[in-house]
Amino acid sequence: MPQKNPRKGRPLTGKTPRKRFNITLDPTLQRKAAKASKKEGESFSMWVEIALQEKLDRKKR
Repeated sequence: MPQKNPRKGRPLTGKTPRKRFNITLDPTLQRKAAKASKKEGESFSMWVEIALQEKLDRKKR
């Protein structure tokens, strides 16, 4: 039987849980991003996460 997380009562997966946060976007930008994520077959959240990571990677250069 999987070990239970004493704080949440859920099985431990060994993975760090994702954090939720809210951001305010320009409605036009949000629609364009939502359309792009759908076209690429990704969730809006994952599409935004990838875009943020790409931006951070460019900053490292």
